[in-house]
Amino acid sequence: HAASLLVTDRLPSSVQDELATHPGGLGRIMNDAGLETRRDILWYGRERNAVPPEGLGGRGEFIARTYRVVHDGRPFMLINEKFPVGVDPAPSLD
Repeated sequence: HAASLLVTDRLPSSVQDELATHPGGLGRIMNDAGLETRRDILWYGRERNAVPPEGLGGRGEFIARTYRVVHDGRPFMLINEKFPVGVDPAPSLD
């Protein structure tokens, strides 16, 4: 599960234009534009939620991380990701 906040006016206008026509493909758009970025880890660890985020199984315990993505010295995206602990992986197709 991931939640992202994006400040589009901190991105080059060419990237903003692409986002307007292809809103689901930010990673591809940044790669195609050759956008230099860095990721700063702000926090990571375990979280325990009484109610897991929608669509996630498990018992409400997660490995989580929060980081920001920076371009040209300015943060433009904040991402929080959660990975469930104790959930069986999908069965193998072997």
